[in-house]
Amino acid sequence: MKKLAQRLAGQVAVRPVQTVQAAPKPAPKPEPKKPQWSEKSSKTMKWDEAIYYCDNLSEGGHSDWRLPNIEELKTFLSKQNSDSGYFFWSSTPHLMVNHTAWRVGFDIVDKTLHYSNYPKSDKYYVRCVRKAE
Repeated sequence: MKKLAQRLAGQVAVRPVQTVQAAPKPAPKPEPKKPQWSEKSSKTMKWDEAIYYCDNLSEGGHSDWRLPNIEELKTFLSKQNSDSGYFFWSSTPHLMVNHTAWRVGFDIVDKTLHYSNYPKSDKYYVRCVRKAE
Protein backbone atom coordinates (compact mmCIF):
# COMPACT_ATOMS: atom_id res chain seq x y z
CA MET A 1 0.00 0.00 0.00
CA LYS A 2 2.93 2.25 0.79
CA LYS A 3 4.41 1.69 -2.69
CA LEU A 4 1.10 2.48 -4.32
CA ALA A 5 0.89 5.72 -2.36
CA GLN A 6 4.38 6.68 -3.49
CA ARG A 7 3.55 6.00 -7.15
CA LEU A 8 0.39 8.06 -7.01
CA ALA A 9 2.03 10.96 -5.18
CA GLY A 10 2.01 14.04 -7.31
CA GLN A 11 -0.55 12.63 -9.69
CA VAL A 12 -4.02 14.06 -9.90
CA ALA A 13 -6.87 11.74 -10.53
CA VAL A 14 -9.24 13.12 -13.16
CA ARG A 15 -12.79 11.96 -13.33
CA PRO A 16 -14.89 12.50 -16.38
CA VAL A 17 -17.37 15.33 -15.93
CA GLN A 18 -20.99 14.35 -16.10
CA THR A 19 -23.47 16.93 -17.19
CA VAL A 20 -26.96 16.66 -15.89
CA GLN A 21 -29.60 18.54 -17.76
CA ALA A 22 -32.22 20.13 -15.56
CA ALA A 23 -35.77 19.13 -16.18
CA PRO A 24 -37.62 21.78 -18.18
CA LYS A 25 -39.67 24.15 -16.10
CA PRO A 26 -43.39 23.61 -16.44
CA ALA A 27 -45.23 26.26 -18.38
CA PRO A 28 -46.69 28.88 -16.06
CA LYS A 29 -50.34 28.45 -15.29
CA PRO A 30 -52.45 31.06 -16.98
CA GLU A 31 -53.97 33.66 -14.71
CA PRO A 32 -57.55 32.76 -13.89
CA LYS A 33 -59.91 34.92 -15.85
CA LYS A 34 -61.70 37.40 -13.67
CA PRO A 35 -65.38 38.08 -14.17
CA GLN A 36 -66.34 41.42 -15.61
CA TRP A 37 -68.40 43.78 -13.45
CA SER A 38 -70.87 46.42 -14.54
CA GLU A 39 -71.00 49.96 -13.26
CA LYS A 40 -73.04 50.57 -10.13
CA SER A 41 -76.71 51.08 -10.92
CA SER A 42 -77.74 54.72 -10.87
CA LYS A 43 -80.58 54.03 -8.47
CA THR A 44 -81.62 51.54 -5.83
CA MET A 45 -84.16 48.85 -6.62
CA LYS A 46 -86.02 45.89 -5.18
CA TRP A 47 -84.57 42.38 -5.50
CA ASP A 48 -86.81 41.24 -8.38
CA GLU A 49 -86.09 44.52 -10.19
CA ALA A 50 -82.37 43.90 -9.68
CA ILE A 51 -82.61 40.49 -11.35
CA TYR A 52 -84.56 41.99 -14.25
CA TYR A 53 -82.09 44.90 -14.51
CA CYS A 54 -79.08 42.59 -14.87
CA ASP A 55 -80.84 40.16 -17.21
CA ASN A 56 -81.64 43.07 -19.53
CA LEU A 57 -78.49 45.18 -19.11
CA SER A 58 -76.52 46.13 -22.21
CA GLU A 59 -73.19 47.64 -21.21
CA GLY A 60 -69.75 47.67 -22.79
CA GLY A 61 -71.06 45.87 -25.87
CA HIS A 62 -72.27 42.93 -23.79
CA SER A 63 -75.74 41.75 -22.89
CA ASP A 64 -75.01 38.53 -20.95
CA TRP A 65 -75.11 40.10 -17.48
CA ARG A 66 -76.62 38.53 -14.36
CA LEU A 67 -77.04 39.39 -10.70
CA PRO A 68 -74.03 37.95 -8.79
CA ASN A 69 -74.41 35.43 -6.00
CA ILE A 70 -73.38 36.35 -2.48
CA GLU A 71 -69.89 34.81 -2.70
CA GLU A 72 -69.05 36.62 -5.95
CA LEU A 73 -70.27 39.90 -4.51
CA LYS A 74 -68.35 39.48 -1.25
CA THR A 75 -65.14 38.77 -3.18
CA PHE A 76 -65.63 41.74 -5.50
CA LEU A 77 -66.54 44.26 -2.80
CA SER A 78 -63.69 43.21 -0.50
CA LYS A 79 -61.28 44.36 -3.23
CA GLN A 80 -63.07 47.62 -4.08
CA ASN A 81 -62.87 50.95 -2.31
CA SER A 82 -65.11 52.93 -4.63
CA ASP A 83 -68.28 51.17 -3.46
CA SER A 84 -67.70 51.70 0.25
CA GLY A 85 -70.83 52.68 2.11
CA TYR A 86 -73.25 51.17 -0.43
CA PHE A 87 -75.21 47.95 -0.15
CA PHE A 88 -75.81 45.70 -3.17
CA TRP A 89 -78.27 42.91 -3.87
CA SER A 90 -76.97 39.41 -4.47
CA SER A 91 -78.95 36.80 -6.38
CA THR A 92 -78.85 34.51 -3.35
CA PRO A 93 -82.23 34.17 -1.63
CA HIS A 94 -82.40 33.18 2.00
CA LEU A 95 -83.18 29.45 2.13
CA MET A 96 -85.34 29.60 5.26
CA VAL A 97 -87.10 32.93 4.83
CA ASN A 98 -88.62 33.12 1.33
CA HIS A 99 -89.32 36.85 1.30
CA THR A 100 -85.65 37.77 1.96
CA ALA A 101 -82.38 37.74 0.01
CA TRP A 102 -78.76 38.52 0.84
CA ARG A 103 -77.29 41.97 0.40
CA VAL A 104 -73.61 42.89 0.81
CA GLY A 105 -71.78 46.09 1.64
CA PHE A 106 -68.20 47.09 2.45
CA ASP A 107 -67.19 49.65 5.04
CA ILE A 108 -63.83 51.21 4.15
CA VAL A 109 -63.49 52.75 7.62
CA ASP A 110 -63.50 49.48 9.52
CA LYS A 111 -62.48 47.42 6.45
CA THR A 112 -65.33 45.00 7.02
CA LEU A 113 -67.84 43.30 4.79
CA HIS A 114 -71.39 43.54 6.04
CA TYR A 115 -73.93 41.05 4.74
CA SER A 116 -77.27 39.84 5.91
CA ASN A 117 -80.66 38.92 4.56
CA TYR A 118 -83.24 41.66 4.03
CA PRO A 119 -86.76 41.75 2.62
CA LYS A 120 -86.79 41.54 -1.17
CA SER A 121 -89.00 44.63 -1.15
CA ASP A 122 -86.14 46.76 0.25
CA LYS A 123 -84.13 48.79 -2.24
CA TYR A 124 -80.36 48.53 -2.73
CA TYR A 125 -77.88 49.24 -5.50
CA VAL A 126 -76.93 46.66 -8.10
CA ARG A 127 -73.68 45.52 -9.66
CA CYS A 128 -74.11 42.97 -12.44
CA VAL A 129 -71.50 40.39 -13.41
CA ARG A 130 -70.70 38.45 -16.54
CA LYS A 131 -68.47 35.45 -17.24
CA ALA A 132 -64.84 36.21 -18.06
CA GLU A 133 -63.80 35.75 -21.66
